This record gives sequence, C-alpha cells and structure tokens, in this order.
Amino acid sequence: EWVTHEQRPDVMVRRLFERLLQFLSQNRLPYFFIPSVNILSEYSSEVIQASVRKTEALLGNFDEYLPSQDDIDMVKSLVGFLSSKYDDMIAKQLPDPRYRDVELD
Repeated sequence: EWVTHEQRPDVMVRRLFERLLQFLSQNRLPYFFIPSVNILSEYSSEVIQASVRKTEALLGNFDEYLPSQDDIDMVKSLVGFLSSKYDDMIAKQLPDPRYRDVELD
C-alpha cells in the first residue's frame, strides 16, 4: 500500500510524462548536468511536434497503458518461479560439472 496518492508509481510516471510534454511544448529540454544545454536543439520542429502529439495521446489514454492487478500478479508469480528454478536451469545446461563454478562474463 502506498503512503499517499502522490507516491503511487502510476501517478509519478504520469507526472513525468506531463513534465516531458511541458518541455517538448517549449522546444527546450535541459540536459541534467548542464542545464544550459538543450537536448532538443538537434531535432527538427516536425519531430518535436510529432513527439508532442504522441505524448498528448499517451496522456489522454494513460490508464489504458497501465497493467491490471492481474497482470502484475502474473508477472510476480512468473518471476518468482523463474528465480527459484534459475540455478537448476543453468546447471542442466552446462555440459560438464567442472564448469559449473566458472563465472561467466
């Protein structure tokens, strides 16, 4: 359970897209480390306007892009299952037990 409405991930992600839309609409997206650098300066106005339209469309149907609780539960279950079987799967794929303790890059 989230402490407040504002701390919910969906609310925070929506806020990020709203902020992105503001920057796109102003044709200015400051670089994090050097705010005087405009990341959008290399893009044409057509590309930026297309991005504005796509971001507006996403925000207009934002809830449709979010996974349902059933989707989230299914992914959690799958990740849990795969995590519990990971070591066994890797061990079975290694051809020789002598290589099982070798760290792979």
